[in-house]
Amino acid sequence: MKRSVIKVTLTAFIFLLCFLLFYNFYYQKEAESYHKAQESDINQLKDKLLLSLGKMDLPHGGYGLQAFDSTTFKSYSTYFLWNTLDLVKTDYSMSEKDKLLLKNQMEDELEALMSTNDSLIHDIFYITHTLTKINKLDEITKNKIILQLQKFKQPDGSYKLKLNIESDINDSIVATKVAGDINKLISVEFDSQTIHWINEIRKTVLLSNDNKRIFTLKNRLLKDAGLTVEENEETKKSLKDQISKNISEVNINLLDLNSIVEIIENFDISLKKEDLQKCSELIINNQNPDGGWSTFFDGHSDDQGTYLAVKTLNFFNVDIPNKEVLTETLLEQRSSSGGFLSFYKSDFSLENTYIANELFKFYNLSNKNKKQTISLLEQMETRIEFDKLDATDKYKYIATLDSYNLKINTQEIIKILKSDLAFYSNSHKNINDISSLFFTIKSINIIENNNKNLKFDKVNLSDVENTFHANLYKIAILALLDDLSISNVTHFEEKYRVEIQTSLEKEDYLFFWVLSHIYLTNSPELKNYLGNSNSTIHTILNKAVKMMLENMKISNSELNVHKLFYILKTMDYIR
Repeated sequence: MKRSVIKVTLTAFIFLLCFLLFYNFYYQKEAESYHKAQESDINQLKDKLLLSLGKMDLPHGGYGLQAFDSTTFKSYSTYFLWNTLDLVKTDYSMSEKDKLLLKNQMEDELEALMSTNDSLIHDIFYITHTLTKINKLDEITKNKIILQLQKFKQPDGSYKLKLNIESDINDSIVATKVAGDINKLISVEFDSQTIHWINEIRKTVLLSNDNKRIFTLKNRLLKDAGLTVEENEETKKSLKDQISKNISEVNINLLDLNSIVEIIENFDISLKKEDLQKCSELIINNQNPDGGWSTFFDGHSDDQGTYLAVKTLNFFNVDIPNKEVLTETLLEQRSSSGGFLSFYKSDFSLENTYIANELFKFYNLSNKNKKQTISLLEQMETRIEFDKLDATDKYKYIATLDSYNLKINTQEIIKILKSDLAFYSNSHKNINDISSLFFTIKSINIIENNNKNLKFDKVNLSDVENTFHANLYKIAILALLDDLSISNVTHFEEKYRVEIQTSLEKEDYLFFWVLSHIYLTNSPELKNYLGNSNSTIHTILNKAVKMMLENMKISNSELNVHKLFYILKTMDYIR
């Protein structure tokens, strides 16, 4: 009997051992197959990546924004760039399908504006103008525009420039003029209260050298309201003298020149020949290689500056220089989902300068912009006020210097980071505090890797608010501090199972990047748990990486460099 029990036990043990060996072999083969598929997807994205990075590199070093980084809304760019195309007499016809796409985009933007208190009255104008231009302004949207515009109206009948900020008299004049332009587009009149306010400002807004544009807008408001305008010879002479004086100023920009055009138009003033020549030469001499202009003549082309430059040259009957190049550049800004995207390359992005170099390293490619970028970053070091940056930008700055192997001013930066660590550790841990604490520790980790003798104070995580994103950053911080337990992870998995699944459906790559920090633990038990296929986080993270890489591979849109970088970092951590 005893021998029989031993035999059964031994057989069971051998069977279990064989099963475990088979399972381990099968799992390894599955993992190898999975990683090979990942590597294949990643390699197939290389050409797309190079194309995107080529569009982002800046001639004087660094990398700019991608089109979808530069702006949430397209109404602003669509207004300025489409009108610029009209001014250079380029026929830009849009198919019915594109018009419907643009209509949907504008209506979505209007809905977004209606749900925030941080919008400008100009945003409503750009949307209304675009919908009118494509003849897609229906009654439902028109009523929404009227409701949104009403939010900007002040008790005295004037309008404010920005919803969450009270306007002074100058801002109210600008905003009320914009409201009037919107009303014209939707065939609505000012009410009696607004007309009374416009009539009252006739007495309070008098001409001076500092407010000639506001004075001009006041006169245009009076005209629009059907009220009498003062246009005596003395006023005209004063304006003409002020214009001549302004044109000779060193710091004149395209906004100033546009104001001059508005004054000349409104008061029928003739410009001296030498002043006309100065204005035209100033614009022509500041044209950029892409054919566009910077609003302040201080860098890369932007939407508004390009429009104002062309508008001013047209007004002065001066030919547009490099018109073919400009037209090509404008047409390149067209969006596949309707409308136009911003001159996104004009803005230097510290984060993208870091990401670009890291991606070049990942693919073992040469960063041809590296020498100029290092020179630019060295210049930035002498000018940047590190203590004035928020925690995220501090991390981006340190990570960028580290990526380009530049020396970090360790003593000064450590002093600031220690102060930040103490502040965020002891403050109320809402989502802003806890995410700032996360990026502060990330910054410290980079410096610690370069200086192993550094010691920092312990972090207090006892009062983190009990929300999904706050707890996400909490477990990531615990992992960075090597203080994360299996119970922390299982509790997060169980409590936020729905939110994790939703993040997968939304392809929230930044969420998965933060979450993947838990794999940086040194705990063998936790590493073993996270490597287990029964772990929700392990399954979801691998599924997310696979799905997002596949979707990027088959997409016809421009590669999102941000997304690729954070997916690759996530993949690197979970391996």
